[in-house]
Amino acid sequence: RKAEAIWAVMIRGREMGLGALTALDCFHVIEGKPALHAHLIIARAKEHPDCEYFQLMSSDENSATWETKNKRNPKPTSLTYTFAEAQAAGIVSNGGNWVKRRKEMIRKTCGVQLARIEYPGSALGLYAIEELTDDD
Repeated sequence: RKAEAIWAVMIRGREMGLGALTALDCFHVIEGKPALHAHLIIARAKEHPDCEYFQLMSSDENSATWETKNKRNPKPTSLTYTFAEAQAAGIVSNGGNWVKRRKEMIRKTCGVQLARIEYPGSALGLYAIEELTDDD
């Protein structure tokens, strides 16, 4: 909402190959830190030239598991993320998205974390909004 934050988002987006309006749609500044939408990070991982596949394997109210195959690795990598981990991280609050859309938030967070592990360029060290806040 401040001019400085808008410029920071547009510049960071440009560095990631995004147009100004796409960057403004896909970034939020949370406590002074730029954060991306989870869908963008996952999409960038899937588009990575070393990505053979990036797939949701299972998802329910308590956990999600994603798997990917990086062409540079001999075996696939899988990751499971749980609601208990989100609670331990302090991102679950009463009435927020982690309560209203719990399954979706678990699924997104797991996918983002796997993307950061196997395709670090997909997020360039940035966190997803879902990992930093429980705001609607």
